[in-house]
Amino acid sequence: MRSVVKRLRAMLAAMRVATVVAVLGAGIAAADTAADGPISVAAVYTQAVTQKWDRRLHEALSAAQRRGEIDYVFSERVAPGDYIRVLREYAAGGAALIVGEA
Repeated sequence: MRSVVKRLRAMLAAMRVATVVAVLGAGIAAADTAADGPISVAAVYTQAVTQKWDRRLHEALSAAQRRGEIDYVFSERVAPGDYIRVLREYAAGGAALIVGEA
């Protein structure tokens, strides 16, 4: 039973990352036609970006930044009590897309 739960959790995590990347891709495509220059993207992680799923998302966003598609900033190891504050700071700073982990 535990192995089934572990596999389900891993699948859900992979689906979350895939969804975020797909939404980001659609957002970038829309931004390419609607605006001049890269879209501003911020990400908030509760753990280090070297962790398994966060690393995948961080690598995808970093690659998009290297291609000039986005301006990417992130915060890692954000305490749960500070999470909303950090999201609000990015929003107030003009981030067009804010990615949070689940």
